[in-house]
Parts: sequence; structure tokens; C-alpha cells
Amino acid sequence: MKVGTIDLNQQASALHVLVQEVSRKIKNNGTKGIDKVTIVDQDDQPVSGVAVTASYSGPNAGITSATTNTKGIARLTTTSVANPVGMWCFTITDITKDGYTYDPNSNTATTQCENSRTEIVSDQREFNTSALPNPFSSTTAIQFTIPEKQFVTLDVIDINGKQVASLINEEMPAGNNTVSFYATMLSNGIYFYKLSTPKYSEVKKFILNK
Repeated sequence: MKVGTIDLNQQASALHVLVQEVSRKIKNNGTKGIDKVTIVDQDDQPVSGVAVTASYSGPNAGITSATTNTKGIARLTTTSVANPVGMWCFTITDITKDGYTYDPNSNTATTQCENSRTEIVSDQREFNTSALPNPFSSTTAIQFTIPEKQFVTLDVIDINGKQVASLINEEMPAGNNTVSFYATMLSNGIYFYKLSTPKYSEVKKFILNK
């Protein structure tokens, strides 16, 4: 009778979830929940090319999937919601890659939700700032968009970096905002307007030509 042997070195490596970080991203057309998932093997080494599937609930619900990069990170996202109510939670339902098995018992976390420390990620390009007209002779309207109600400063700076006007220094509502800038006391030349929020700032040029 032939006796079989098992080579332990040929057993498949086991994968598990090391970290889940849930946040949200705000865009002009809505908000998405994001789950940044790190997948590692039994030696806690990151593994690329792993298909990660999760269910999510909260402001909306569904199934999402993504593949890990070279750092073992997959970014799972929800579909967009215009005015989300509540917090998103993600539950990992499957992890697959040829030659590997999934060991959910080793997961540091299988379900993760947003919390009070969740960072709301916004894109600087969403300010959509503009000055019209530009160039201008005495007055121009500076327009900008912010994704949520927040504290905003809007300053005018000359070409030497000196602040010559403070137009906004207060909490502003979400959406499109406009403020007029009267430059009757300034000389012709190049100026800059700087829009700042607690997380981002943006500087653009305009020209005064009386």
C-alpha cells in the first residue's frame, strides 16, 4: 500500500485583514464612503493583487470590491449620496487570490464604521474659484464653491506678498459663494486672491487695470 505524505511547505498562504480605515469623500455631485483595507499574509506582509469584497450600510447600502496594490491596500467605495444621513459601515465578505486562502479568524477587523475622528476628504479643485471680470478696472466678483459649511478666509495679496485686503474671515455656507472686491484705492498691477479653509488653500492671480 502506498502511503501519501503532506508537504507543509506547499500549503497555501493565508490572507487576513490587518487594518480597515473608513472615511468619506465629498464632491460637488455627492458624498461617498471609503474603506481603506490593508491585506496581509500569515507573516503580516502586504499582498498585492488580492480581490477584496465588502458589503456596506449607512446612508445607502450595497456591495463593493477592489484589488490591493503593491502595499496591500484596497480602496472600497460606496455609490454617491447627495445628502448622506448617518455613518457608513463596511463588512469584509470575501478575500480571494490564487494560491492563497482567506482566514477571517485572523482579521484585526471584519466590520468597521466611521467615527467622530473620521476625516472628511475634499479635493482642492472643488473650490472652483474665479474672478470675473479679470482683468478688472475697479470691481470684480470672486466666486468659489465649498463642499460643506466651514470657516473660510479670503485675502488679497500684492506681488510682494503683502496682504492688502481681507474679504472673508468667517464661517460660510456650503455651495456657491460670491464676494465683491473693490480696488479703488489700489494701483494697477498683478494681485493674488487666496482662499483658505481649515484643510486647504488656493491662490489665483487677477490683474487690476484702471
